[in-house]
Amino acid sequence: MKPYVFPEIEDLAWFVSAEPAKKAYAAKEYETALRLYEELAEKGFARAQFECGWIYYNGKGTPPNLEAALRWFEKAAALEHKDAQFRCAQMYYNGEGTAPNQAKALHWYEKAAMQGHKDAQFECGKLYHHGKGVAHDMGKAVDWFQKAAQQGIVKAMYNLAVMYYNGDGMPTDMKAAYTWFEQAANRNHVKAQYKCAEMLYNGDVPKNREQARMWLQRVASQDANLELREKAKANLSRSEM
Repeated sequence: MKPYVFPEIEDLAWFVSAEPAKKAYAAKEYETALRLYEELAEKGFARAQFECGWIYYNGKGTPPNLEAALRWFEKAAALEHKDAQFRCAQMYYNGEGTAPNQAKALHWYEKAAMQGHKDAQFECGKLYHHGKGVAHDMGKAVDWFQKAAQQGIVKAMYNLAVMYYNGDGMPTDMKAAYTWFEQAANRNHVKAQYKCAEMLYNGDVPKNREQARMWLQRVASQDANLELREKAKANLSRSEM
């Protein structure tokens, strides 16, 4: 049970009640902070439960204790704390403080994702795409990648572009594929930059060799992917480019 019915009242109560714990944590008095947060956590404050989990997870003022961290994260997650739900998902997926359990990981990822947690949305997309902890479902993968991409997750933009390009979970759509590749490319995703150049040169979208060269030059100037950098340099040296 939450201690307050109305969110604005709960927020005020939290602001007043948590101040000593926050000050102790900021002063690196972690043992005091943990004690104060645990007192609030026992009263049902989800944010205090999350903080307890975080302190145990990172071993601040106490030895790291992943089992205790997961217990507190799950308490907060049950009270709809989306960051706690995301942490539970990661711990179940990685087997931290518990045996690995992809089904439970998906459960908590989806809980957080449905509250708009962008990293959880991306992880849901990956799990449905690869069929981990759930039946393989390209349609749901597309839906979750799209939600994450719309919130600025660059890897989701790239994955969504690849799915449009290959026709995974939807009809092939080169225009949509290029749009998402370009959005990722503009955020410095090297593979997306190279794919933009490739699509512009091959005519998957209206040919534009000048724009294709621009993207190849971007790839050639970076060290993030040495293989693509060398391929870009080689393509730039070709007379037709």
